[in-house]
Amino acid sequence: QYIVVSLKNVEHCWDEFGGLRRGAMVKIESQMLSKRIIDASVFRDVLIKRKNDYLQQLKEVNKFLLNFKQFKLEEIAKIEKEIISLEEKKLIKVSALMAKRKDFIYLQRELNFRLDKLDEDIENYRLERVELLRDRWAKDQDLGRPYSNRPQEIKNWPDDDQRFEF
Repeated sequence: QYIVVSLKNVEHCWDEFGGLRRGAMVKIESQMLSKRIIDASVFRDVLIKRKNDYLQQLKEVNKFLLNFKQFKLEEIAKIEKEIISLEEKKLIKVSALMAKRKDFIYLQRELNFRLDKLDEDIENYRLERVELLRDRWAKDQDLGRPYSNRPQEIKNWPDDDQRFEF
């Protein structure tokens, strides 16, 4: 843990008072010392980088603390813009749904009307009409119209079991 110095000529190093002269150059050769100096320089570089990182972090912290109110207002403004855009989207969606509802109500009425019309057409073009209960001869006789003596056969009744009884 000591540095040992060996000198070729000690007389050149001493001044009048018995100490090393100012500006005296000492040449030191040591492999262990050179390894320690290299390790120390690498460690010093690491410490300098760590110090610069801490200074950068401290700079950011100080900047935030000094401008806290401004950062707070900026963040609140961003959130309010998002809220406004969401409310606009909500209004657009609601108006689109209301328009779709109105269109569907109109379409529902139109489809109901067309279905009723189709039901009437289907009823009119039925081959076996339910309303025909008696033949033409009986109708003419009831209404007092001229008719022949022989009644016509009742149509649309395939057998006698389905006849309507009077």
